[in-house]
Amino acid sequence: MKTIGVIMAGGESTRFGEDKSLYKVDNKVMYTHVSEMLDSTGVCDDIVVSTNERLKDAFHLKTVVDAFENCGPVGGLYSVSRSYPKDRLIVVSCDTPFVTKEWIHILLEQAEKTPDRIIISAEDRRQHPLVGVYQGRDLTDRLKQQIDAGRLSMRALFDNMNVTEVNIGKYQLKTDIFRNINYKSDIDGGV
Repeated sequence: MKTIGVIMAGGESTRFGEDKSLYKVDNKVMYTHVSEMLDSTGVCDDIVVSTNERLKDAFHLKTVVDAFENCGPVGGLYSVSRSYPKDRLIVVSCDTPFVTKEWIHILLEQAEKTPDRIIISAEDRRQHPLVGVYQGRDLTDRLKQQIDAGRLSMRALFDNMNVTEVNIGKYQLKTDIFRNINYKSDIDGGV
């Protein structure tokens, strides 16, 4: 089994006003912050960008284009899982550029203990499903079933999967690593 770093960058960025994955923060486009962090973990056999047809040529990494339009993260995860059916996927959305390699190692440690479970980040009662490890031999089939049923929310997916939440509160790490950038005003403070 390989470990694939996956940068989720297929959204429309409507609240942001332009493609946020390509927006510069500290002189680097946002997805580059995530790709460099994933690379620094030393655990990824490959790093890919999950994106839509419109952005497929915008990145300097290998891309996996959504097989289905307008299916959100579930559709993106399905497309990557279909491309890497036997591999472990370390997923980080492009708009969470503050995630650290230390946190990824914590998630991966849990994933290795429970290879049949999806591992997601949590902060108190709040889930961060796009900072997680997606794995399991039936992952691709389960994701396709969700799409076929029109159940495209991550919460709906988790109703049908074995999921473990790893709560950052148990570790000596700052919770701002999950800061999500939906608006340009969310960038204040820098990376």
